[in-house]
Amino acid sequence: MTCIFHVSPFDGGWCVKICDTGEVLFFKTGGEAERQARRLAAAYPGPSEVRVHDREGRRIGRWIDGASVLDGAASSTSPPPLVSTGAVP
Repeated sequence: MTCIFHVSPFDGGWCVKICDTGEVLFFKTGGEAERQARRLAAAYPGPSEVRVHDREGRRIGRWIDGASVLDGAASSTSPPPLVSTGAVP
């Protein structure tokens, strides 16, 4: 079963909720919480997923086993290569 790490705002800071254990970790910033959730997910021995939510509860980020997921399709953390259209600026 996939272990899901939820990152969300909480009480003036941010938290990481670990579904497998119910443990909640607290952080000052969303960036800190997200980085820790991704570290924990990478170290998890089985399938893992990180879901990041904004203050309104909308999911704004998702990683499955280290790969960012956009609109249901996995993508690497690197931006896609630039493609020339042949046009001169």
